Amino acid sequence: MSCDITKVFTSIVRALTATETSLSRKTSTASSLDTRPGVADVFSDRAISLRGELTTVRKHIANAGELSLALATNDAARQRMYHELAKQINQALDQCSILLAQLKCLVVPLTSGTAEAGDEASSKTQLQLHREAVCRSLEDFLKVLERARDEQVTTYCRRLELTSRLSGSVSTDSYSYESSSSPTSTVRNRRDRGNAWLFGGSKADAEALPTSSLPVEELKQLEMENAEVYLRFLSEKNEIQQLGNQIAEIGRLQAMVTESLIEQAEMAQHIGEKVVGSTELVREANEHVRQSMDRTRGILGRRNFGLLQKPILSASKTDHVSGQNSLTVVTGIQPTGYPHLGNYYGMIKPCVRLQYDSDVSRLFLLLADLHALTKGSADNSLSTSTLQLASALIACGINPVLSSDVLSSKGKSIIFPQSSVIGHCELTWILSSKCSVNRLSHLPQWREKSEALGTTGSSVGLFTYPLLQAADILLYSADVVPVGLDQVTHLELTRDLARILLTQSPSLCDYLKVPDVRVTELPKVHNLRLPTKKMSKSFGPEAGTVWLTDPPDVIKTKVERAQTDSIRELTYDPEYRPGVANLIHIFAAAKDLPVEVAVDKLTKLTKVDLKAAVIDALVEELVPIQSRLRQLEISGSVEEALRAGSRAANQVASQNLRKIMEAFGFPSYYN
Repeated sequence: MSCDITKVFTSIVRALTATETSLSRKTSTASSLDTRPGVADVFSDRAISLRGELTTVRKHIANAGELSLALATNDAARQRMYHELAKQINQALDQCSILLAQLKCLVVPLTSGTAEAGDEASSKTQLQLHREAVCRSLEDFLKVLERARDEQVTTYCRRLELTSRLSGSVSTDSYSYESSSSPTSTVRNRRDRGNAWLFGGSKADAEALPTSSLPVEELKQLEMENAEVYLRFLSEKNEIQQLGNQIAEIGRLQAMVTESLIEQAEMAQHIGEKVVGSTELVREANEHVRQSMDRTRGILGRRNFGLLQKPILSASKTDHVSGQNSLTVVTGIQPTGYPHLGNYYGMIKPCVRLQYDSDVSRLFLLLADLHALTKGSADNSLSTSTLQLASALIACGINPVLSSDVLSSKGKSIIFPQSSVIGHCELTWILSSKCSVNRLSHLPQWREKSEALGTTGSSVGLFTYPLLQAADILLYSADVVPVGLDQVTHLELTRDLARILLTQSPSLCDYLKVPDVRVTELPKVHNLRLPTKKMSKSFGPEAGTVWLTDPPDVIKTKVERAQTDSIRELTYDPEYRPGVANLIHIFAAAKDLPVEVAVDKLTKLTKVDLKAAVIDALVEELVPIQSRLRQLEISGSVEEALRAGSRAANQVASQNLRKIMEAFGFPSYYN
């Protein structure tokens, strides 16, 4: 509000100053004007100019009236602004009075001794009357402005007096202004002493104005304005008090934060000292661990790789009838076509050794085509994949039984398709009634695959997969099951189900056994182009997978493009140099060497020589297998081996399944 009032005040005073300057200039030059009646344009110009000045002063008085409504408060600075404005208006009116007096002097009265002609005298009389009328009109205009000025000042003084009385603090300040020296100033001659102090007198000389002299509406408006001012003052006072309280609270919180920061800084310094002290200990411990790992890495590799070179059991079980060692081993592989190096070194080659183990009397090698259905294998390709896998197994050294006489299977493997023995599905149904859904749902492989496939992609067959696997093992009274680490939880489920059945029917102890688990910890063969992932048919780039059927030139290309690293020297570090370690594992597996021996032999070579050595070892081992595979496909003897294995497997499975069903109360109508 103060900013707006200041702008109004500045603009009005500037305009009044310009008006006063022009009026003074006109007053000073008026005496030099020719007052002869013949100079009509001088009077007209003066009259028009005076009327324009009066019109301008009228506008300033109106603006001052609007300004006075906003200044009727106890604000001394604003009151002084209005006083200065009123003083300027008063001086402008005095100047206009002087100009009007000078303009009247231009009206020359006719003398009685004038001897002019009648027409000329009549013309001069009309001109004089016209000038007199103009002067009267301008004088009336000036009086109207003076009355408006006086009424405005009177109203302002009354409002100011009433405001002072209502607020209870009548100001005793006096303002002294230079009064106008004009003898025609109406303000200076006002009878109302209450207004005299505004233009040069003292406020103490003003009479007390009764509030009854104000209109009722104006009095109510003043009361409302003062009430609003009072309420605003109270609100501002409360806000100031609240602000003070908030500032005090902020100061208190700031002191608390500062104290907390100091404590944290001291704690951080203390912790830093401890960290510095323990860093040396950690560094020394890491150095000892690194040295220990270097010493034991070769020993661990040799132990893992040579695990299956030893007999499968250190303490053999003895057959109560014949007195000879008789262990039944069951293992299986899903038929997905020709195998790759990972299948060969991880499962096929160890099985070839198992069939010649002196502790093993029977080795059941089933082709898990029922399990393959959970992967969505097509019907027209499943039989082909099964035949290709069986051919590869026989070409790799698996010696299949060619008769249904199980007793003559020593040193041989009973290889057969899983679907050819119906007892697998029958025993699975019995086991499903002994296993809870909660137990199956907590198996880690089910959780991983179901999350990957989603609710719509997960089948019931995938959920009951471990039950079918348990039936594969229990149906043949297996003593030992060689598996990888990822299948240990499924074998534990198989052992629990066997205990449940034996607890309910102890008579099954001759036909149902709790199998032992033997974990094969051979180093896994990884993808040549992605050495952090194992070699697989469904994962990893195809260029990094070496198939048993790959010709030598393809093997050479894949090994030469195997990913290694940029380090020049060869070192064995499976964690930080997986590409080099993978090539060393493949060479050791192909040459039947412990990893430690292979490391000592290969680390003296360059990476180019290492790849060349791996290529030679693979070609040397796989070319004979490929030759036997071609002969088997031509002879057609693989189908006969599968039929013989199916007859032998059914002979054992039907006998054990009949005893299990009889133990659970199923009537026996077998021939």
